[in-house]
Amino acid sequence: MRTGILRSSIVIVAVGVLLGAAWAIREFRDPTQGVVDVDGEEEPEPTETQPTFGQYFSLFFLGRTGDGTRVRKNKPLIRATKFLEGERVGIRAQTASGVTKAVRIELRFLTSDTREETDVLLKSRKRFTIQAGLSSHCCVRIPKGPGRYNIGIVTDNAYVGYIPITIKAAPKPGTGGLFAPAP
Repeated sequence: MRTGILRSSIVIVAVGVLLGAAWAIREFRDPTQGVVDVDGEEEPEPTETQPTFGQYFSLFFLGRTGDGTRVRKNKPLIRATKFLEGERVGIRAQTASGVTKAVRIELRFLTSDTREETDVLLKSRKRFTIQAGLSSHCCVRIPKGPGRYNIGIVTDNAYVGYIPITIKAAPKPGTGGLFAPAP
């Protein structure tokens, strides 16, 4: 009977030692050691964390007023992703709950496929200071050139988000449209 208890005790102690050794190896090994990229190259160690959209904003979109009037500071906007060439639209933004100071942003129009900023699009950059809380801002001029684009939101010299948009050709004078009667 005593040998059965002795054997059970030895097994329990051995299992405890093995589990402790496994925990120690896992806890004290270098987490970046052996991390290999899919291309077979070792990944570089992260040096800094990049800012993210959620650090700055909980809401951010482009849009128009419901009644067609000019965008004002606290005027609600209707979200839109399709715009006319040269159209002036507003931004509706709400900062994240931890943001207590104003956030400086820059909007950049980028090609949809490669996210490049061409010389023509470079002229359409717009800078804003977004105050903490919820507000609307005027005005962003949509660039000329129909097609699909991404608007890059830049803060602290890093892109924190992208808004896909479509730009349609502006109607020619006298052809009708939302605010002009057809001939």
